[in-house]
Amino acid sequence: MIKYINVDNGNTMLNSLIKNKGQSIRTKLIVTFIVVALAPLFLMSWFSFQHVSNSLEKSAHTELGELSSIGKQFADIWFADHIKDLYLLNDQLSHSQLNKQLLIDEFVARYDFVNEIHIIFDPLNTPNPVNNGALPALNRDQLIAMLAAIEQGQKSVFVSTVGTKIHHFVALPMVDNQRGLHAIIIVDVNFQGLLDNLEHIHNNNEELTFFIVKNGEITGAQLHPDLLPKADFFTNSANTEHVFTYHKTDNTLHYAILTDLNFANATGWQLLVEKPAAVMLQSASDYKFAAVLANGLAFLVILILSWWFGRRLSRPFIILANASAEITKGERSNIPILDDSSELYQLSIDLEHLVSSKVQQQERLEQQSAELQLALQQLAEQKSALDEHAIFWLKITPLISRSLS
Repeated sequence: MIKYINVDNGNTMLNSLIKNKGQSIRTKLIVTFIVVALAPLFLMSWFSFQHVSNSLEKSAHTELGELSSIGKQFADIWFADHIKDLYLLNDQLSHSQLNKQLLIDEFVARYDFVNEIHIIFDPLNTPNPVNNGALPALNRDQLIAMLAAIEQGQKSVFVSTVGTKIHHFVALPMVDNQRGLHAIIIVDVNFQGLLDNLEHIHNNNEELTFFIVKNGEITGAQLHPDLLPKADFFTNSANTEHVFTYHKTDNTLHYAILTDLNFANATGWQLLVEKPAAVMLQSASDYKFAAVLANGLAFLVILILSWWFGRRLSRPFIILANASAEITKGERSNIPILDDSSELYQLSIDLEHLVSSKVQQQERLEQQSAELQLALQQLAEQKSALDEHAIFWLKITPLISRSLS
């Protein structure tokens, strides 16, 4: 259906569209290019960031697990080697009758894993061997349990005290063929040397921290026991070998992992390895910064290209629109022929034919108007001549009538 509009109304609408930049074809093209380009870019960037973050987090978990495994092996070997050193000390004390205290003092000075060494002689016949104050942290019930384990043939017994200040003891029997069990060597073990050595197992992880855990009590740091994983109700053991997170008193997030330790077959010993989340996910933070920077540059490039393509594609239409407006105002009489594309070329040719037809029609109308005006002028002249002729006859008719009378 073809609608015809008034030329003045069309001129007003065209000027309104040209002045309204929000509705111009150039603006619409630029906005369309930006949306079409940015939507996939941001979507792919988001998926890529999520994938990389998850991969980096898994890699960090794997690294923490590997460091925990290395720490476990080191701690087990450290404890086993020092037990062997205690066996060697036991042999030396068994063959030395006079220099026992000198050997003990030299051993304590040489090894940092020993706080104190005491010998309980004839423990089977001593009614209360700890009343002398040498080992105040070791109570009678623990000593009786140690004696029972040694009597059953264990070469060493490892126990820990409970209370505000925890002590760890290793008991070794002194046995000979003649007297049998005649003494017990009790060693107060210091785990700080183990923690200090663990700090150096990986030079590239300065923020890595190791703690020794005994039944939820942490040696080497003041951490709340509720931070650690809870023991399972059915197995009565905490979930180990899995990375978990907790917040410290300064509200910093840490990743940690628990690994069971083998200290003379004693139960409840674990190695806690922790690392700040900021350090664990540093690579993800760096990638996020790089992604934001790359997306910013991509947005700037897309904005410039969208503006350039929008102007390039809309330029022929704006030329035709301006030419039409100028023709409507009478400022020009032809449409420029565009050769940007075959469609635009055909459109400009058709518009030129339309304008030419309009001009020819206008010229015909003007010619017909001129001929009509000429005919009207001739009719006016003929009418004037007829009027004069009528007036003449009106004047002479009475005269003729009187003459005939």
